[in-house]
Amino acid sequence: MILFRQNIDRSILLEILSKGKCKVTFVKLDNSTRRMLCTLNSDLLPGKYSEYGEKISRSYDDPDLMPVWDVERGDWRSFRISNTLSVETVEEKSKEGHSEPSEDSKDQDKKKKNIKKTFQERVLEQKIKAEENRKQAKSIIDKIRSEAEQRRLMNG
Repeated sequence: MILFRQNIDRSILLEILSKGKCKVTFVKLDNSTRRMLCTLNSDLLPGKYSEYGEKISRSYDDPDLMPVWDVERGDWRSFRISNTLSVETVEEKSKEGHSEPSEDSKDQDKKKKNIKKTFQERVLEQKIKAEENRKQAKSIIDKIRSEAEQRRLMNG
């Protein structure tokens, strides 16, 4: 499941992050884009942090800030919910009760995944680019407005 900016809020993030791993794409404070594999699932947190997920879900000191466990870096990180571009759930494959697929089906599955991934990546890149363009346009408009206001004040 992939959620995009307009469908993301704190309660939804808490719900899906507590169920498992997610790939979250967001704009960092320096305006660069980051994609992070993260979770709040207590089964996936290191032992000493197993109760943090519950504490985070009750913490509203800054409701826009979402602390998460970065699975790849093995450390706590956070991002601003308002800067989130997309959230993609990562489904864990269970090996129990499944026979080993043939090489042909593995190749077909791999091709399907690559096509799907490529399409999803293109869509995500377009959304990220559009968001960057929107921010850049807003910045330019704000600058022009500021300059016009300064000229108005100087001319009385």
